Amino acid sequence: MIQALLHDAEKKKITSQTMVVWLNKLKAPICNAENVLDELAYEDLRRKIEVQNRMRNKVRNLFSPSNPLVFRFKMANKVSNINKLLDRICKAADDVGLKSAEQVIGPNIVEPREFMTTGPFLDERQVVGRDGDVLKVVDLLLGIDIEGDLPVIAIVGMPGVGKTTLAQMVYNKADESDKIDKRMWICVSDNFKVDKLLNEMVESLGREKSDVQNRQGVLKMLGKELNGKKYLLVLDDVWNTNPDLWVDLRNSLTGIKDSKGSKILITTRSLEVLSAIQTFPTCIHQLNLPSEDDCWKIFSKRAFANRAPSEILTLDVIGRRMVKKCERLPLAINALGRLLYSKQDRQEWESIEKSEIWNSPENKNGILPVLRLSFDNLPSPSLKKSFAYCSIFPKGKVIIKDDLIQLWMALGYLQPSSRSKVDIEELDNEYFKILIHNSLFQEVKFDEYKNITSCKMHDLVHDLAVYVSQGNSLTLEASEMKNIPDVQHLSLVLREETGLDISKENVGNLRTVFLRERLPKIKKQFKRIRALRLVKSCAEELPSSICKSIHLRFLDISESSILKIPNCITKLYNLETLKLPNSLKELPKDFLNLVSLRHFYIEDSNENRELTPKNIGQLTSLRTLPFFVVGNKSGQRIEELGSLSNLRGGLRVYDLQHVKDKEEAMKAKILEKANIQELKYHWDNDFRESDNNHEDVLEGLKPHRNVKGLVIQNFGGSGLASWMSKDACLLQNLVKIILKDCRLCEQVPALGHLSHLVKITIDGLQNLKCIGPEFYGQYEEINCNCSSSEGAAAREVFPALRELELFNLPQLKEWSNESSLPKMKLFPRLQKLYIVACPELISIPGNFLIHSAITHSIVLCCNPHNLTRNEV
Repeated sequence: MIQALLHDAEKKKITSQTMVVWLNKLKAPICNAENVLDELAYEDLRRKIEVQNRMRNKVRNLFSPSNPLVFRFKMANKVSNINKLLDRICKAADDVGLKSAEQVIGPNIVEPREFMTTGPFLDERQVVGRDGDVLKVVDLLLGIDIEGDLPVIAIVGMPGVGKTTLAQMVYNKADESDKIDKRMWICVSDNFKVDKLLNEMVESLGREKSDVQNRQGVLKMLGKELNGKKYLLVLDDVWNTNPDLWVDLRNSLTGIKDSKGSKILITTRSLEVLSAIQTFPTCIHQLNLPSEDDCWKIFSKRAFANRAPSEILTLDVIGRRMVKKCERLPLAINALGRLLYSKQDRQEWESIEKSEIWNSPENKNGILPVLRLSFDNLPSPSLKKSFAYCSIFPKGKVIIKDDLIQLWMALGYLQPSSRSKVDIEELDNEYFKILIHNSLFQEVKFDEYKNITSCKMHDLVHDLAVYVSQGNSLTLEASEMKNIPDVQHLSLVLREETGLDISKENVGNLRTVFLRERLPKIKKQFKRIRALRLVKSCAEELPSSICKSIHLRFLDISESSILKIPNCITKLYNLETLKLPNSLKELPKDFLNLVSLRHFYIEDSNENRELTPKNIGQLTSLRTLPFFVVGNKSGQRIEELGSLSNLRGGLRVYDLQHVKDKEEAMKAKILEKANIQELKYHWDNDFRESDNNHEDVLEGLKPHRNVKGLVIQNFGGSGLASWMSKDACLLQNLVKIILKDCRLCEQVPALGHLSHLVKITIDGLQNLKCIGPEFYGQYEEINCNCSSSEGAAAREVFPALRELELFNLPQLKEWSNESSLPKMKLFPRLQKLYIVACPELISIPGNFLIHSAITHSIVLCCNPHNLTRNEV
């Protein structure tokens, strides 16, 4: 009933201050109710684990904390008090005009299909009407010599007009120019600190985050990267109006030698910034609003995609009226177009047009009506809560998708229907896509398998997130902190050792705590938090007080220097995500008590592989496992992977020399793990040929057909597994394959028919003498067994391949054509070809160079006397 009333109140609070007050009154009771339910669930889980571990004492102390009678008495009082309070609130709901539970949507649980987006995600680079702006800024950047050292080109415009988008387009153009050697991109926002900017420049150049605190040390690192080079530094979203800070930055950068021709590109909405940067030679590009015609084109591309002409004709007039309300702001028009794309008929469009939000007083706070409409039209209250949570991230912060999803899970925002078989992670992924589709997330990045990896929020969208979170989130530095107000999500930067004072009333409401730089002296324990992150903490040991946080589900200490974790952490039976630092020396001995663990992260290194816990197969909830090291003792054998049926993402399996044969390898049940996208099989490179069972073992490690990446390293067999050549459809989704240091291997797999394969690396196959016809695939089997679309794609050999790398093949003499495929096109989309350290190579296919689309580099590092001039 409370969830239903909340849903009704959220809709009405836009125009009613009474609803805001009523919702604030509900915050503490709801937190308390969640805590009580969680304590009950924890106690149930605790008892099961203690029974399982046979750790229960024969005689209990009547008044021990775990005594059932004491626990029941205490919880009964809590439940009774909360029920009375919620009952009073429900009765008071009628006084403020809220509907009863029967009149609204019911439970805050929605089937996953209701979240599915129905159309493609449009490319953010499909920008309308900005070609002229791009040419002008690129000309300022590359074509015009501006007098003076380190000139600044400033893109100036109002918020939402597209300054960052224009800067990104220019940044990409600079990458294509031989006049720029190095590029750096930094999102500044309101945190203009010179030391921080210099460190971020180092990081943007591809170096690891610097722990150097001394500015001279950082400048020395920059000098190594930039001396003698022309560079472009982009400072996005600049607010700093302090001339002294600009002078400080200029003095630091002008010390880099021989960098004449380097330039800085900034984006800003503030004319005061331009006055502050007078110490730099400056050129200004004013980015104006697009024309009304371009505005309509932007909207049409979003709103009318895949619609029938008759349907567009019906909605055209309404759309034009609403586009005018967006005041020619591209951000608002994009958001409106994507919102209306999901609305099917005229009635829904008219409902959006007549919404009270267009005239809402909150617009005076800078909240765009269209963005608020996108938020209000999200399909569930929990999805709205998930978006509002993002206010805890700083402006301009890159948001890692998996990280955010696991935080949402920890906070209980996403609950699939009991009728649904969909994993919570899959439902969360749909939430993420919906927020992208509604323009609430932007600058989306993808990995090589086309999975979304990260995004950002536009400043105005971040302002909306802060607004709709209604003070639930707070981000600040310790210097600004006196008393922590009543918030649920708290992010603190602690430069100095300090205490953290939270009132007794507020500490129970805290759900998220992010701490940066130092661990505070905590006066009140975070007993009820769900998520804790420590960043750049210099503490070497995690305090044992964390073990009292029985509600904790997300713990990230990956960016800390912690060496030791107390064993009592294994009593956090609700923990779902655990991210550990590279500095860690050992895992807690009772690690297997973490029965709810779904995502386990630790850097893949030789040292950390020694931390692989025994009997990890008992943690059957695991979805993320970075690596598994096979041993020859009980609890270390490959069969431990067999019970981990929910694994997803990537899995690296090391020390496969300890697997005896195919039958033992099959106990890992790799073939049944449909959600694993990338597999790495690794043997120790020190093996005796007489004991070589590698071929047999690889046969037993047959993957599921969904695998997209396959890495085989130090394989000691002369021939690869039959499933790599004879099962033509098994690897049909493969995007990347790497064969590395397979010293005795004499063959390459059949790959030419694979329609998604983008990259092949063959490195260190010392016995490989010939790349023969088998390399081009098995077309008769493809046509018989696979879909018609795949059969059509097979008319091109290696139809999607972009990169082909042949390294360190000392005996390779011949790379032959496939004469039986005279009408086939070889490598039609190949862009990069590397042939390195193949000194005996005599011939390569001649016709594939004709059909290929090589645009990058061809490197032939072999014996030049072996190849004829025509062949080269």
